[in-house]
Amino acid sequence: MILEAALQPDDNDIFLSNLALVPILATHGGNDRNVPTWHSRELISVLRSWNTNADTRYYEADNEPHWWDTVLSSDTVQDFIEETLTSRRSRHRNSAFTLTTLIPEETGSMHGFRILEIATPGLLARLRVRRSGDNVTVSTVNTRQFSLNVETWEAISSITVDAQAVSFRPSANSVWFVKDNGSWQTLAEPQLVRPSGPMNRILATTSPLTIIIPRSDIHVSYALQIAHNLLSYLRIDSNIVFDDEALQLHDQDCSNQVILGGVNNIFGRAVLAKRPSEVQFTEEGWQLRSYLFNEPGLVCSSSLAMFVSGTDAEGFERALRLLPLRTGVGVPEWIITSNFADTTGAGGILGAGYWGSDWKWKESLSWLAR
Repeated sequence: MILEAALQPDDNDIFLSNLALVPILATHGGNDRNVPTWHSRELISVLRSWNTNADTRYYEADNEPHWWDTVLSSDTVQDFIEETLTSRRSRHRNSAFTLTTLIPEETGSMHGFRILEIATPGLLARLRVRRSGDNVTVSTVNTRQFSLNVETWEAISSITVDAQAVSFRPSANSVWFVKDNGSWQTLAEPQLVRPSGPMNRILATTSPLTIIIPRSDIHVSYALQIAHNLLSYLRIDSNIVFDDEALQLHDQDCSNQVILGGVNNIFGRAVLAKRPSEVQFTEEGWQLRSYLFNEPGLVCSSSLAMFVSGTDAEGFERALRLLPLRTGVGVPEWIITSNFADTTGAGGILGAGYWGSDWKWKESLSWLAR
């Protein structure tokens, strides 16, 4: 389940509630040999299960392949675009809708509602919103914090969240709701939220990725390999910085960072000293909870850091293969693999999981073989 959870962001079907109120035209080539036509047909069917009155249409172009140059110039597509652009969009808010997310940082708002923090990272979060008169009722799933832009709604006098009446100032522009100790309350401003999601979240950076390494030839080789693959497969730029130099940039650089090595990376040690983690590097190796993995022969609040290490050169190479450079490879927030992974795949994993909202161990979504 943990590895499957890491693949959920690529599963479009589970997020279709977000499109249930949006005009959709699904166009598919009738001779598509890459993706069968039933995929688009099923998408339309799922959309209509969320909204029986959804404006969803399916157009299958006879004898066309996976892509064809005139896909956007057909009469069917042009008529749909023209109709959608010229139709007068009502300012009236829909009386009922469902917002779904797995990664709040990558999900916008719907009718003024936005999920800001998931209660259990790695699992879906939802807001089911319904309006009746001047009351708005919200039912939450796996949500710890969400916001409402009050200006997008008119004449709201009360809000009920999970059967609990929550007081707020109707005159406020925005309201933040947070769940603490099982009870919902409003805030004047949002709480700091830690980024969550599978390991490929490290790629969501507005500046070049920073790869931080100890001063050794082998780590330079590893870093060049990562930088080459990032540019070749994903067109992502990266900078390679030695760990002692990175210490001087610590308070200025807000890029996401890949930190190679264990206790021998002095920048990594500084990050863990400033912002403690469940994973600790020591002279004897590195440790997760009570389990020690022996080695033989910070970052600003808006950025993420990924640590990559191995118990030997072969283990380091094996860990590098798990970097999220390809789609369809499920890697959660932390993973420990072994040499058995070379022959048994997922059977060689020694542990994997997601951290809790406080970056601590999350029993329900973590597993260790030892």
